[in-house]
Amino acid sequence: MPGNIEMLLRKERYRLLRQFAKDDQLDVILTGHHEDDQYETVILRLMWGSSLAGLGGIPVYSELFLRPQLIYPKVLL
Repeated sequence: MPGNIEMLLRKERYRLLRQFAKDDQLDVILTGHHEDDQYETVILRLMWGSSLAGLGGIPVYSELFLRPQLIYPKVLL
């Protein structure tokens, strides 16, 4: 399934980022996730039958990942 390869690639990407952060002694990694990503995540999780916890969307902060742009749309009008 396409979702499975995406999940595997996402896990690998995050694993590499964690390793880079460890190697460079970084406390935080900023990502470019935005409000549209949040909507997409919630809709996909609804389609996949996620639990209520999963419907919370992308957290602003988890582990060493900080997503400061989640409150902004992809395109500001």
